[in-house]
Amino acid sequence: MSDRINDDARPQIEPATSAFLDQLQKPFSAGNIADTNAVAGNRKNDGQDSSKSIINELLFDPKFMQGLPNAGFKPGPYETNIGGFQKQTNTVNSDRGGKDNKGEFLELPAIVPIPRPIPPEILQKRAEAQKPAPLSSDQKLALKELTDFKPGTISGQGMAEAKELSDQLIKEKNKVTAFPNYKERFQQAIATSDQDFFDAEKKHAPAIAAAELKYTLASSKFTDTFANFDGEIKKLPPELQAKAETLKTDLQDPAKTEKAKQRYAKEFKDYPDFVNSTTKLLADSATFIQADLDLTAARKPVVTAAYEEVSTRWLYSAAAALGGDTKLSKDMVNEAYLMAQRALEIERKEKPAPGKLVDA
Repeated sequence: MSDRINDDARPQIEPATSAFLDQLQKPFSAGNIADTNAVAGNRKNDGQDSSKSIINELLFDPKFMQGLPNAGFKPGPYETNIGGFQKQTNTVNSDRGGKDNKGEFLELPAIVPIPRPIPPEILQKRAEAQKPAPLSSDQKLALKELTDFKPGTISGQGMAEAKELSDQLIKEKNKVTAFPNYKERFQQAIATSDQDFFDAEKKHAPAIAAAELKYTLASSKFTDTFANFDGEIKKLPPELQAKAETLKTDLQDPAKTEKAKQRYAKEFKDYPDFVNSTTKLLADSATFIQADLDLTAARKPVVTAAYEEVSTRWLYSAAAALGGDTKLSKDMVNEAYLMAQRALEIERKEKPAPGKLVDA
């Protein structure tokens, strides 16, 4: 009898609890735990045994569900679009105790964690880091140069882009932190000005070549005419040669040219060959002067494009100095200097010598 368990010593199980345990021993599925006679939050009070609805109430009571962990669940609602029919959305009906409007169970929505507040000392440090530091002397100089810069007659696309970027950078509250956002666009403006220079060289090369040829011919003809004029002076009587030399000097002086033109025909009317040589000299001189002006005008677009390359690099250099990037600023200054030398060489390019292109 010592190994026999005393039935009276076993704990007594209440009927409702026994029913609950019976439910738990069965395979867990919606089919054997759902109680169609019990609705969560609206239990019948007709005296019948309500233990069968305990699971339903616990599992589908909204307050109880909020306390459960959400691992493995996906947020609802869920959308279906089967067989081309119109899309429908299953929404949770709170009166149905966790079921959707089709009577199907839905997975629990994920619980979004509430972010922790940022400590005040960290916020203070961030605010101080965002405050711009006082400008150095170099930055102040760069700011003044950018502010006072006027493009003048140079107004190409690359120049306009660089000027617009520099104006925007000046208005930035923190120019050091803002400058990296401008670097790529400044480089693009420089690339545009470089391309404009190459395009100008290609486009105006024929006009420049024609102007150089015209200049060469005019220069050669004027040289011959001037030599003939000197020869006619030597044919004059000795007492008139000094007066003729004065006339030649006055004809080359813009302030005295007009008066010299008015008197030479009267003073040397008895020497028609000298008068004719003087008339031809004045005509060929005017042709040569115009050829020189035309050649300068033909080269001007290329010279302007060359100086625009200088200006865009200078603006980028000043912007880099204002942004605190001293190395980049120096690099751009060196590039601008080299471009300025090239532009000056193009502008002051030696004019073709007389007779140089005549045989071409």
